[in-house]
Amino acid sequence: MRKLSLRILVALITLAISLSSSWLVHRLRQQKPRPVEPPPCPTATPTPAPQAVPIPSNEDDDEYPDDKDLSPWEISWFIDAHPRAKLQKLWARLHIKEGDTMYSDFSQCFDCSAKVDFYDLDGEPGDEALLKISDTGSESYRYLVFDYRDHADDWHFIGHVDEWGKYKESQSFMVVSGGQTWLVTQGQSASGSGVAYYHNRVFGVTRRHLNEVASYESEGYQSDWDVGPTSEFSTRILDIQKIRNQTRVKVEFNLDYFLNGDDDVRLFSKQQIAVFVSSNKSDQALDREQSSVTPRELEHIYTIDSMTQDDFLKYNLSELLNLAKRGTKAQKNWLKEFLERCETCAEKQRLLAALTN
Repeated sequence: MRKLSLRILVALITLAISLSSSWLVHRLRQQKPRPVEPPPCPTATPTPAPQAVPIPSNEDDDEYPDDKDLSPWEISWFIDAHPRAKLQKLWARLHIKEGDTMYSDFSQCFDCSAKVDFYDLDGEPGDEALLKISDTGSESYRYLVFDYRDHADDWHFIGHVDEWGKYKESQSFMVVSGGQTWLVTQGQSASGSGVAYYHNRVFGVTRRHLNEVASYESEGYQSDWDVGPTSEFSTRILDIQKIRNQTRVKVEFNLDYFLNGDDDVRLFSKQQIAVFVSSNKSDQALDREQSSVTPRELEHIYTIDSMTQDDFLKYNLSELLNLAKRGTKAQKNWLKEFLERCETCAEKQRLLAALTN
């Protein structure tokens, strides 16, 4: 009985060991699961690049329509919308004739723009319109003056002014003097290497006419050359008076002479007055009694490439004598060198004597 129990116990232990071994082998043979990979980060869908939308260009060569009003606003809007417009028909409707000028006649715009301003130019009720057309492509400018007539409910074209501006844009301004408003336009007279000259034109405006009452060189610069030193001048209008049919324009000229170099050497300055007189029956003239500048000075000192050595010595003698007596070393040295190149004349002898004393 004891032996039987022992055999039964051994059998049970053997069975348990066998079952455990089988379970272990089965577990080891099972394939290990793959590690779980995290889901990829969401990627934003790229926004498609915007496609270029062609912008309609108004830079065509359209003519000013025959059915459009001849008002400053209509003309301005059309030109701004058509920078390369053809304007021959417009000028024909305004009775503006083609002129032989150094600037554009605006029959064909290259890059035009327009601007309208309003001023009381004729002293009558209501303002006049000043339409400025600029064509940077041809360095040209055209001013149109219009008057509004209530009884006709329409704009009336009075006149136009053409200007040229290479180095800077032409400008206009108003001068109120003598109980009247005057229109002044600025333009360029000359350009070149070391040269820039500008002029003013003064106009009186009535309901029927645009009358030019004065014109003069208003600003200039010319670098030093064999005849003399660098010169630069500017002007300002002091007064404009109209008495009956005569108009008098008083202008102040401010002139500077200096030497160009690493350190500019100022020589001297001077101030002169010019009174220009014009009338309906005569061209502009200089009032010599009321002016401190002479006609020859206007023609030779204040005009490009016209001043001679004699002109420079004659019309600046008092300033040069002061330079010879009280000038700096640099100023006196320049004067000596300049006089050596000059031909013998009375002014030269006086200056040499002043330098040696």
